[in-house]
Amino acid sequence: MSMVSQIRRAFHAMFGPCAEQANQVHRVIKRVRAFDPRSFAQTFILALLQNPDASDADIARMAANCDVPVSVQAISKRFTEEAAHFFQMMFCLSTRLVVHADQSLAPILDRFTAVNVIDGSSISLPDSQEKVYKGRGGSHASGKSALKLQTEIDLKTGALECVDIEQGCEADVACARQSVLRQEGALRITDLGYFSIAVFIAIANMNAYFLSRIQRTTLVHFAGKSIGNVVEFLCHRNENVIDCWIEIGSQD
Repeated sequence: MSMVSQIRRAFHAMFGPCAEQANQVHRVIKRVRAFDPRSFAQTFILALLQNPDASDADIARMAANCDVPVSVQAISKRFTEEAAHFFQMMFCLSTRLVVHADQSLAPILDRFTAVNVIDGSSISLPDSQEKVYKGRGGSHASGKSALKLQTEIDLKTGALECVDIEQGCEADVACARQSVLRQEGALRITDLGYFSIAVFIAIANMNAYFLSRIQRTTLVHFAGKSIGNVVEFLCHRNENVIDCWIEIGSQD
């Protein structure tokens, strides 16, 4: 199946079954009058994709484009807590729609059964959402409220494996993706925010692999001897490329 066909199928599923399923749990549409679950989802998602700061009038115009003529006042009444839960569930359902290439995107990756990249993105929210999603503070806005999206992608096929919604104050090293079991022969790639020797041990015990930068202060052991941290180790080597077995950590 071509990529275009997969994307078309995914959009049909998102604005069809996903919207219907979300509405069964969070009843934003109790009786079909102007909106049904599909047109409701289409109107708000497409309007906000077009303009993240869309006004009620902008959303009403998008509703008309979706063959749902409604007033601006009708739109303003739709901003409810139930609607927020509806769209959150739609988001979670839509991330399970797999769009991927039929073959590996790069031959160098074929040596692994999977190549998973994990990273987190923080999104600032209005202070009114602090009780739902707690932020970490800071200079951006007030920082009282934020959510974090922990995203995992398979580089071999380009498929989105998972998007977890977490509190904005949650540290990457403590996220749920850290404890996900890896298949044998898979490679996990993360940045320093996920650095954890305990996690690396667990991945190695699964006969899987990890790729990570190293903390500057992490102790390095080479040929059975402690040689301090990685900076000191590299400064005493004359090669441009170093490929050797080392042990890291002070205890494990």
